[in-house]
Amino acid sequence: MTGCARDVFVPGSRRYADPATYLYSPEQWAPRRADFCKLVGKPADAAESIEQSKEELHAALTQLDQTLAQALPDDTGAVRLDDDDKLVIPPLSAEDVPGEAKELRAEPAGMLPFAPIASLLIELDVRTHFLDCFTHAGGRNQARSADLKRNILSVLIANATNLGLSRMSEACGIPYDVLRWTQEWYVREETLRETHAGPLLSALE
Repeated sequence: MTGCARDVFVPGSRRYADPATYLYSPEQWAPRRADFCKLVGKPADAAESIEQSKEELHAALTQLDQTLAQALPDDTGAVRLDDDDKLVIPPLSAEDVPGEAKELRAEPAGMLPFAPIASLLIELDVRTHFLDCFTHAGGRNQARSADLKRNILSVLIANATNLGLSRMSEACGIPYDVLRWTQEWYVREETLRETHAGPLLSALE
C-alpha cells in the first residue's frame, strides 16, 4: 500500500487505484497537447494561460457586480445579496423544449427497435466473448459457475447506469453480497482494460 496523509491507494485495486494511473503520462501528453489546447481555446504556454484565466475571472466578476447592482434584496428570482450581505443564487428554472424539438427527438427514437441492455450485452458476448476477459483475481484457471456471467453483467449494468449494487440486487434478485464479491474479484481495473483493448475494440473495427 502506498500513500500519504492526503491519499491512500492500493496497487492493482479498482476502487483504490492510484489516481495518477487515470492520467496521461508526460510522454503520452506531449503529442496531444497542441490539439487539446486548440480544442479548449487555451494557450499552450502556462504564463499566457494564467493571464487569460485572470482576464476571464475579472470579466466574470464585473458581470456579477452589475447583476448584483440591479437586483433587490427581496427579489427571490434573481442572484442577489440578502440583508446580511450573503450571496443568494436561486435555482435555475426549467428550460422549455419546443414542440418541434420533441417531435424530432421522438421520430428517430421510434425507428429504433427496443432491446433490453442485458440482451444487447449477451449478444455482444456471443459475438466477441468479452466476458471471458473478466477473470478471477486468483488466476485464469479459477472455476466459473453457470451464474458467473449473469453476475458480471449485473455488476456492469449497475455501474454503467449508476444504479448501484444495492438497487441492482433489489431489481434482479441476486443477493447484494454476491454482486459485491463479483465486483471485487472479477470486475477489476485490469480486466476492464483488457476488455476495452481486446474483444470490444476488435468488434468496433
